[in-house]
Amino acid sequence: MVFVMKAEKCPRILSHADINGAYASITCLEDRSLRGKRVAIGGDPKSRHGMLAASPEAKKLGVKTGQPLWEARQRCPDLVIASIHVLGRKTIRRVSDDFVEMCYAITPQLALEGDDGVYLDLTGCVRDFEEAEAKAHELRLRMQYEIGVTISVGVSFNRNFAKLASDYQKPNQCTVINHDNWKDIVWPLPVSDFYWIGPATTCKLNRMGITTIGQLAATPNA
Repeated sequence: MVFVMKAEKCPRILSHADINGAYASITCLEDRSLRGKRVAIGGDPKSRHGMLAASPEAKKLGVKTGQPLWEARQRCPDLVIASIHVLGRKTIRRVSDDFVEMCYAITPQLALEGDDGVYLDLTGCVRDFEEAEAKAHELRLRMQYEIGVTISVGVSFNRNFAKLASDYQKPNQCTVINHDNWKDIVWPLPVSDFYWIGPATTCKLNRMGITTIGQLAATPNA
């Protein structure tokens, strides 16, 4: 695999925003008794299935999506397990529609990523990264105080970096990867942070001594 990455200056400004622990956050929004608790959604103790989502409170203790329940409970003994079925499709759609509507108020150039993620093309809507960051914080605060769920937002000059930026700080944060800081932020990240690099590819690259995105970028025939 030849990995090519360029950071040529261009007028494009893109953003990625996603709801933090969407299913868990929306469940806690609907069920007041769960608010502020460490919650996991979708796990089935009998079948030993992993989780579909974990609340920000649970993630702070190391609980992760897809983690086996026994492992999650070791990290978080007071973890509350809620079934995915407590969430009606209408509830998910309502929150998702509100999220998209707020994004649309910033720019009509959107690309949806499931129920909980949106790419925004801010090119032409803002003058620079500073104004784009202000728009991102505005969206973040509106979601928090008007809807009741938190989001993380990334801003950058290409789609991949915008997604990396939204994952860089969670929950309820905004990160800008611009032409001046992109190497400082992106190069040290683990290769697995690129969403198209799965566990098998990560293991293969790690065996080759490639553990970071910077090392991958510097490897001509990885």
